[in-house]
Amino acid sequence: MTARRLSGRLGLPLLLAAVFAIGNARAADLPSAGDIDAISHTLGFVEGMPHAGKIRIGVVYDGSAETGRSDAAKVVDAVSAAAGPGSTQLGAVGIAAADIGTAADVDALLLMPGLKAFTRDIVAAATRRHLPTISTDPQCIEQQLCVLWVQAEPRVSVTLNTGLAEALSVRISPIFAMMVKRK
Repeated sequence: MTARRLSGRLGLPLLLAAVFAIGNARAADLPSAGDIDAISHTLGFVEGMPHAGKIRIGVVYDGSAETGRSDAAKVVDAVSAAAGPGSTQLGAVGIAAADIGTAADVDALLLMPGLKAFTRDIVAAATRRHLPTISTDPQCIEQQLCVLWVQAEPRVSVTLNTGLAEALSVRISPIFAMMVKRK
């Protein structure tokens, strides 16, 4: 097969893939079903998480952002439809970052992208309640906002922010802690 024929056959699929990826760039910021599954399994290794019943996740979003509430609602629905680790179920509720100080009955915080301006309030609330903070946003670790950064694609990867975990009094299973990246 000639190089021209091969490039012609591959050209259209590659072009369509690129257009699709650009068109869905905003959706890529939201946790995928694979990310939520990886988060669910990761929560199974956080000490103090319920081992029966429901793990309640607060989805923290920027309420001042134009699409913040609607994006968070999509994530809340996806988390609530997902299975939890072991015999647990997942439940979720949206929490505007500006309201993070208000008591919410949650076991963990899933942080949406773009929360840097709320770092102090989020960390203070998580510290008071010893809540693990989790995100799929790579900036979260750098901004000292999340204890765990989880990504499902291209392969599952978990990064543990050991300093923040210690500050929030969040304990991770020692076996699991040996298998993840540390920051």
